[in-house]
Amino acid sequence: MKNKKIATYLLFATAIIIWGTITWRLVKAFKKEEIVAQTTRPLPVVHKPDSVVLLLNYDDPFLKDTVGKNVSGEEESGNPGIEFYPQEPELVQGPAFKFKGILKAGKKSYGLLDLAGETIMVSARERVGDFYVVSITADKIVVRRQGLDMELFAE
Repeated sequence: MKNKKIATYLLFATAIIIWGTITWRLVKAFKKEEIVAQTTRPLPVVHKPDSVVLLLNYDDPFLKDTVGKNVSGEEESGNPGIEFYPQEPELVQGPAFKFKGILKAGKKSYGLLDLAGETIMVSARERVGDFYVVSITADKIVVRRQGLDMELFAE
């Protein structure tokens, strides 16, 4: 009997504390406080000299014609025996497969590819020969080979 009275008083005290906290937060939330605008004073402007010095004592590459002479007619002072030939960009051959469409199974999309007359099903982040499937959308598939992305549209 005594234990029931103690438990009742403890539960009653806990309920009062909980409801008091809820009431206090509601009153605090709906209490209208007057917003006071603070005045600020402008910061003083300090002009500092620039600490960066640019070294611009190199030849201007745009004032040279294609032969290697300056526009003014002077000979360039570089190595005349060395000729520079820019590298030709490497050609990347397209894929040997065609994109036919997509197949959805739940949230996962699969691409249908025609590879040498055979239809295969691939998902994103999968390899097909030398190609890596980057993404699959409703109308196209993006594949990557040697760092070059290629988009194949559905036929």
